[in-house]
Amino acid sequence: MKIKNIISLVLFVVIISFIVSCSDNSTSTTTTPAGTVLYSQDSIAVWFQPTDSAIGTDSLYYATTNSGGVKVEYTIESNADSSHAYGYYSLYTNASPVSLINNPVFGPVQMGESSNFTFASGSTYFALAVKFIVRHNTTPFYLRIKNIKITKL
Repeated sequence: MKIKNIISLVLFVVIISFIVSCSDNSTSTTTTPAGTVLYSQDSIAVWFQPTDSAIGTDSLYYATTNSGGVKVEYTIESNADSSHAYGYYSLYTNASPVSLINNPVFGPVQMGESSNFTFASGSTYFALAVKFIVRHNTTPFYLRIKNIKITKL
């Protein structure tokens, strides 16, 4: 139960950090043609070599104004095994529909995900984050979100 509380506290701090420390990184107008890539990033990731115990996080933040509909695409990839390594990936946005996704990763995964959102007038954001925990691992472990792309609909 204590680990669950620590995980919740760390995740809360990460979310607050997104909101407080980041400013608008990119601005789009409603005249942006459909299919235009508004933002892309290779990946965010946490990688651990063999260690006794470790926790790591990585994240990205994107904000825009007046962009209308967007498509968010990314791929989740991990070699977690639940005995020595597990984690979470999260998507947060105040677009419509509001999204507070927090998915666990307890085993190996390679899965693409895609979601459509509508950004209203004014500042709208989305954030992706990964959190990874390892214990007594003898091989390298990782959790990453890769091929991140936001496209205008």
